[in-house]
Amino acid sequence: MANIASQLGPGVLVGELGVGLNSFNSGDSIVLIAAALLMGIFNYLMPVLTRPEIFFAVTVPAGFRSTAAGLEILRQYRIAVVIVTAVALLYLGFVSGSESSATLALVLQAGVCAGAFLWGRAQVQPHAALPTTEREAELRDQPALPFMMFLLVPPFAAIAWALLKPHSPRPCVRSAATG
Repeated sequence: MANIASQLGPGVLVGELGVGLNSFNSGDSIVLIAAALLMGIFNYLMPVLTRPEIFFAVTVPAGFRSTAAGLEILRQYRIAVVIVTAVALLYLGFVSGSESSATLALVLQAGVCAGAFLWGRAQVQPHAALPTTEREAELRDQPALPFMMFLLVPPFAAIAWALLKPHSPRPCVRSAATG
C-alpha cells in the first residue's frame, strides 16, 4: 500500500479498514452538519418549549416537570437525543461518502429522536391529569395593523406581476416563399 499520509484528502480511503473521509465539498458538509446540530438542539429543547401543564404532549399537573419522575424522564430523553446527535455529527463529519448516506443519517437521527419522544410520552402517560376547564385570557384592544397589511398584498402582487411577467413571444409569421 502506498504512503497513507500522501493519500489523505476528501474522498480518499484511509487505512486498510476503508474508513472514508467525507467526499462532499466543504459547503455541503457544513450545511449537513448544521442541519444535524439544529435538529439535535431543537429536539433537546422540545419538551420544555410548551406550557407547564404540557409535558411530552401529555397534560400533567403544573409542577410535574420539577418532580423526581419528571426530571428523570427528561434526563433520559435528553441523553438519547445527545447520543444520536453526536453519532450523526460524527458520521456526517468523517464517514459519510454520498448524499444518500448523509440523508439516511439525518433521517435516522430524526427517527431516533421521534422514538425517544414517544418513549418519554409513554413514561409521562401514567402521570396524566385532566385539563382544566377554566380558561384565562387577557382582553385588550388589538391594533388593526396586522389585518390591514393584507390589503397591501393585491397592489404589490400587481406590481410584481407587471415587472416579472415574461414578455409574450412574437407571433411566427411565415412568408409564402418558405411555405
